[in-house]
Amino acid sequence: MITSSSGPNNEGFILRFVFDTKPGVYPLTRQNFNRGKDDTTEQYGGLLGGEEKIYAGKVTLAECKDLGSNNMGGNKWSISGSVENLTIPAMGLMLMDETKKHPKEIKIDKISFTGLTFDDNWEEMMEKAMDMMKKKDQ
Repeated sequence: MITSSSGPNNEGFILRFVFDTKPGVYPLTRQNFNRGKDDTTEQYGGLLGGEEKIYAGKVTLAECKDLGSNNMGGNKWSISGSVENLTIPAMGLMLMDETKKHPKEIKIDKISFTGLTFDDNWEEMMEKAMDMMKKKDQ
């Protein structure tokens, strides 16, 4: 999952995709874009990326590089790539507010990312950390 928050209008993205640790084109399984804050917030694609399904958008991984051991039983990886031609529909609740003129969808031409890192055993690492915290509390 790629999460990004920035921009002058409190903008944020959530993009989730399934992929292998090699370059290629992969399916987008969740998408979200939000901007604004408080009463001006606009939400597209649903909370936390919306419904889990295969969307029309595709993620192209141009590079997937093994950075070596993460010293916790797995490897650290770096990925770079892009997503093009996304159309993310507005949440139905947002469109119900007739006092505001929200667009029915938002279109994004291209998103690029470089050098995003992840651990291939993240879930195992989180379980170990939780076990250590439980033992510490006892």
